[in-house]
Amino acid sequence: MPVDAVRPIRLGLIGTGLAVEKLHWPVLRQLPDRYVVTAYSDHSPEQARHFVSYSGVTDAAYSADYHDLLKRDDVDAVLVTVPIPLLYPVTREALSAGKHVL
Repeated sequence: MPVDAVRPIRLGLIGTGLAVEKLHWPVLRQLPDRYVVTAYSDHSPEQARHFVSYSGVTDAAYSADYHDLLKRDDVDAVLVTVPIPLLYPVTREALSAGKHVL
């Protein structure tokens, strides 16, 4: 199947901090045919607003609690960018929710 025939992966971001801003977003924005951010979550509303300011992703896609993001049918995969001590439990929950994890 040609790459053009494949729909973009509907991506949810769990955490929108410095790693997303400096590492992940610069790449994701160059691949709109492969990834579309349909949801994002951050415990900090201020950080979430900052993400909106540079990404252009709508604030309607925001959830303060990542558990709400994991329940969404319009999220195929999640990018987990949380502090290191939270990586395992958040990733485990994402996989249990049937999401692919990056």
